[in-house]
Amino acid sequence: GRQFMKLLDCTTSTGFITEDMTVKQAFAECVKYNTPGLPYVDKDQKIIGRFSIRNTFYATSIPADLIKHAHLLGNDIEHLDIPEQNVSEYLNKPANEFLINQILHLNPDSQIVKALALMEQFNTSYLFVVDDNDQYLGVVTHLSITNLLLKI
Repeated sequence: GRQFMKLLDCTTSTGFITEDMTVKQAFAECVKYNTPGLPYVDKDQKIIGRFSIRNTFYATSIPADLIKHAHLLGNDIEHLDIPEQNVSEYLNKPANEFLINQILHLNPDSQIVKALALMEQFNTSYLFVVDDNDQYLGVVTHLSITNLLLKI
């Protein structure tokens, strides 16, 4: 029979974001595991939200009218950049101020094409993988799927 790749084959196990963490600590966790977002968990390690680098940048750094006209911006408009004092200010905010409530997760036996379809549907580049008991197993990203395909 045909061999199907399963989601578990491209799942990266990671840490998670907890209520005592700052944005800076959450960013560091994402960078450590090379993922654009991580689950936010309660004391029982149950996922109650997700922390997304993209969402945090969107909420803290990009004026809405700038997004609309981004294609018109030149490369030398220095007055527009993010001032350093703003950066340290929001890096020290609690990570849970920037959570997304929508939790996207799949079973480890799911097929990769389902993960890709969900990512497109929800305009995200990552999903969480949880077992039947809702225990977090890791994250799957476009990059981890690509990496798996290259090994075939």
